[in-house]
Amino acid sequence: MSKPLKNLHHLQNGSILEVKSKFDAEFRRFSLDKAELSRYEEFCRLIEKFHNIGEVPFSLCYTDPIHGDLLPINNDENFARAVQSARPMLRLLIQRKGDSREELNGFGAPGASRKKRFLGQYLLPVGVRTARPALSISLPEDFRQVSSIIDVDVVPDTCRRVRLVKHGSDKPLGFYI
Repeated sequence: MSKPLKNLHHLQNGSILEVKSKFDAEFRRFSLDKAELSRYEEFCRLIEKFHNIGEVPFSLCYTDPIHGDLLPINNDENFARAVQSARPMLRLLIQRKGDSREELNGFGAPGASRKKRFLGQYLLPVGVRTARPALSISLPEDFRQVSSIIDVDVVPDTCRRVRLVKHGSDKPLGFYI
């Protein structure tokens, strides 16, 4: 079989993943074997190699082909979802940490890109209005665990209990519902 026909066969079979990535003003296109892609860390090293990023901390996002949303890739689960949803290709956006609009305006905040207006703005006198600073929500990797579900497999959903995790002490936190 000739090389172009062999490549076409792999693309139709779904064993090859086409990737289009953008870092700053640089676009790259390459193909990867899906069988070799298993871990997020390995994929990050591959991206570093292709774009010659080196020691620059970066964040990975992909464009959802159905809704067009820009979604983060920061663990194995998100990476598997990105590879699964890549049709016909995986579109990556690589940004330096701290440069992305999502990090600056609140990651995943519902009103981060648009300003909401409400009726009180028009009814209240000018002197009464208060300006609140925008909430800054960091990336999920910056958060720490605060609770865990107890007896997930044993207790039904309606009777689940939660254990709060208190960092810096061996005493567990708790509450009654």
